Amino acid sequence: MEELEKVKDYYDLRDKQWQQEYSKLYKSYEKLERETLERDYEEFKAPDSDNDDMISRSEFNTYVKKYLSSFPELSEKDFPKFDDFDLDGDGMVSFDEWQKFLYQQKQQEAKRAKGEKSNNNQDLYAELLNALYEQSTQADNFNGLQKNLSNNKKQNSGKR
Repeated sequence: MEELEKVKDYYDLRDKQWQQEYSKLYKSYEKLERETLERDYEEFKAPDSDNDDMISRSEFNTYVKKYLSSFPELSEKDFPKFDDFDLDGDGMVSFDEWQKFLYQQKQQEAKRAKGEKSNNNQDLYAELLNALYEQSTQADNFNGLQKNLSNNKKQNSGKR
């Protein structure tokens, strides 16, 4: 019975430790979310020259011109258009629309990055298959192919 009590105490202790770690992690997540929201709001307020928590087309265009003058290496094509932010098409951009646009951008970037990685892997795989095909056409049988591959491996390791 005493052994069972020790096991129970051990699991209770582990559960308490897990809850503490989860609480720390969740607090960090909440802090990150709050900081992200604050940063997004600061970015949103930059073009809002009349402080009405809405960005008009005029305010947006003025902001873009000022921004681009500070960064001459950029051009207008590098900057999103007003209509990209104005998701409901009412001629004004709210903070909610601003955030939705930023979220959409992040999603598109993640898809692009995933696609690029996938394409790179496909390209490497195709190169490998082509090289293997070339080796197989130069061999009379499987043993010959294996010998050619072994010789190429030795040659490539000598180049390093």
